[in-house]
Amino acid sequence: MTREEIDQIATLFDKGQQETMRHFDAVAEELKGDIRLIVEGHTILVDKIGVLDGRVERTEQRTERIEIKVDALDKKIDTLEKKFNTLDKKLGDFIEETGANLDDLRSAVKFSYAELDRRVGQLENMVVQLAARVQRLEEKQKSQ
Repeated sequence: MTREEIDQIATLFDKGQQETMRHFDAVAEELKGDIRLIVEGHTILVDKIGVLDGRVERTEQRTERIEIKVDALDKKIDTLEKKFNTLDKKLGDFIEETGANLDDLRSAVKFSYAELDRRVGQLENMVVQLAARVQRLEEKQKSQ
């Protein structure tokens, strides 16, 4: 190989190397841009995750407060159920007692009515007897 051929090969090699370097630089620039986009996207996602974490934390706090209130309401409902059951039993007992008293009262009224009816009957008989006696006395006085 001659010196001229070696120089030509060296020149071709240098040109190929320079072109490879330009191509590599272009690819490297493109990769840097892609990496910047990925970093920006990652930063945005981290910010959004931070915002969502805050919202989740606030939601959990509200949920805890609601659970506390629900527990308190459950206790109040249990208390009201107990009071209602007590009142229901008392009302049932009262109705039963009132029914028994009403039956007793009806019996007493029936007895009193029967007694009054008997007495009125006696009084009517006495009035009839007295009227007859008065009439006899009046007739006796007229005849004298």
